[in-house]
Amino acid sequence: MNTRKPKGNPEQFTEREVAMHWDENADVWTAHVRQGWDSYREHLNNPAFLKLVGNLKGKKVLDAGCGEGYNTRHLCPHGRADDRY
Repeated sequence: MNTRKPKGNPEQFTEREVAMHWDENADVWTAHVRQGWDSYREHLNNPAFLKLVGNLKGKKVLDAGCGEGYNTRHLCPHGRADDRY
């Protein structure tokens, strides 16, 4: 994981800098999410999101730009959606 502290105000990062920081940390973040180490996501965000989404049976799911596809993998095998892209 990158331990460098970003310089300046995060609101001043260019799109290129944001992409660079994400690329440097994406593998570690993905591993942590897949191992259930993101407590807020596991216990707060995901349950609230799944309740909000409701029944997707017979619908198509597009999980675009939302991390590494966790939500789509979770919804489709549980019968909440028929297709994924």
